[in-house]
Amino acid sequence: MKRLLFILLSAFVSILAWADSEHTISDVNIVVVLNDSGSAHITEKWQMEASTGTEWYMCRYNLGGMHISNFSVKDETGKTYIFDEPWDLDRSLEEKAGHCGINDVSDKDGVEQCWGIGTYGPHTYTLTYDITNMVKQLQDSAAFIYRFINEDLPAEVEHARIEIGKAIPGSWNIDNKILTLENTKMWAFGCNGTIDLVNGVVVFETSEAFPSTDRYVNIMLCFDPKLFPALQEHQDRMFSDMKEKAFDGSTYESDDDALSVWDYILFFGSFIFFIIILPILTLLTYINFFARRRTYGRQKVSGYLRELPYNGDMYAAQFVLCQADHSRKISGIISALILKWIRARIVSIVPNPNGKKIEIAFDHPENEKKLEDNVERRLFEIIKLASGTDYVLQPHEMKQWASLHTEKMRNWGILMVSQGAAYFEKRNMAVHTTYDKLRWDLSKEGKKEACKVMQFKNYLLDFTLLNEREAREVQLWDKYMMYASMLGIAKEVAHQFKSLAPDYFLKSPEEGGYGMDVSDVLYTTFVCSSFSDAMASAITTPPPSASSSSGGGGFSSFGGGGGFSGGGGGGTR
Repeated sequence: MKRLLFILLSAFVSILAWADSEHTISDVNIVVVLNDSGSAHITEKWQMEASTGTEWYMCRYNLGGMHISNFSVKDETGKTYIFDEPWDLDRSLEEKAGHCGINDVSDKDGVEQCWGIGTYGPHTYTLTYDITNMVKQLQDSAAFIYRFINEDLPAEVEHARIEIGKAIPGSWNIDNKILTLENTKMWAFGCNGTIDLVNGVVVFETSEAFPSTDRYVNIMLCFDPKLFPALQEHQDRMFSDMKEKAFDGSTYESDDDALSVWDYILFFGSFIFFIIILPILTLLTYINFFARRRTYGRQKVSGYLRELPYNGDMYAAQFVLCQADHSRKISGIISALILKWIRARIVSIVPNPNGKKIEIAFDHPENEKKLEDNVERRLFEIIKLASGTDYVLQPHEMKQWASLHTEKMRNWGILMVSQGAAYFEKRNMAVHTTYDKLRWDLSKEGKKEACKVMQFKNYLLDFTLLNEREAREVQLWDKYMMYASMLGIAKEVAHQFKSLAPDYFLKSPEEGGYGMDVSDVLYTTFVCSSFSDAMASAITTPPPSASSSSGGGGFSSFGGGGGFSGGGGGGTR
């Protein structure tokens, strides 16, 4: 019932989402560093725009025993704002320009962080400040729940990312070796997103823009108390009390709601029994036939499409393939993205020491800024983690890592498919089902639109026959190769390209090629597909419903998160 309510609320909020035309908040990036005493050093970067008011302000109410100090602001020019004490709300736009301060709001047990807008238009503001006693000592653990992004902001938040780590003693630099899944549990509340532990840092990231009216980001972390030997604030309660209050109204399940081991044994035992007595091959053939018809409106799609489908949105194309495959595998999109990274010199292809196989090296950190969106960044983080300490990814590392981190695989896959579904949802061509996170029902127009993927596949398969003159315009070939990899026809298309331009693949990435022979390109797609197969298996295997609820990372809760500190709104005035 909770899951059905969550889906209905998500659809309702998506329809009603709005952004104030006078303001925009395009990106929020927050880094929180915790020290042994439970205090936090916070850096927030807000990319936003205002056209009215004289100042921005962020409310930090309900602080209890917490205290905010050392507040400072810089803008995109690097200018450090002058701290005024007390802060004068009544000054003009010009008088507040280049100034910041704290407005005490004692009746709400908190403060407002204020700074001058300066000039109207887009700006990037970087806020830094310290908070004492963020982490509390409970009877059985160390923990906190805090609202990092407030509700009732003047515009929707298009994207947000929050990183939380433990400091190296004596500094505010993060030690990536302290936090682990064994000593840290994590939950997020208030909007759609994911929360995971990445390289010793808790990372929350939104999966879609969220409206300003009633959405927020609350994060709850529970630690082994040994991580914080000098906590100053002690509370006479168990973590279960904090967790119970936070879970109220959320889509997480309480421990009482979780199924027991015997429930799962009974369920899967019954499932296997009934599957055995059915004609499996006939059933799978029928399901596959039905999946294709429910996606394309027909079993076989004819005709050609010469342009990239969906304006080059590969996630939309992969979304269609996922709907048309009864197993809902996502094999191909990972290979396509890695080919893209090779061309952009984000990663390199290198021979291993014996020279018989190639490996993927993460040796261009300066180019990682070229990663274009949340889906790409999350996949890059996952694959880089799989590469180990030498940042060179070997085929066996892919499968081994994927098998040990199925939850991260599943979260990324659902995020990617949801991103692709947005193309159809915005055009009223698809509606999310209530029974499957990876399934959408397509309208008649949606099915017609879905056929474009297969028509483009037909075009690639007959590439040289249809229009050899146009095929020699190789500036589009890299995109064609990415789609061919996603569609499972990389071998056929690569050989066509080689017949038209024998040196295409041998050219360096700077010259528009891959810097390797066609056989190495195909081996690269093979290596990547082995990882995507493992990932697809993880994604399409249903997890126990309480996996995210247990604190091991996963999806955030659309609601809940009660008992928090901070919050209270914000905006311009």
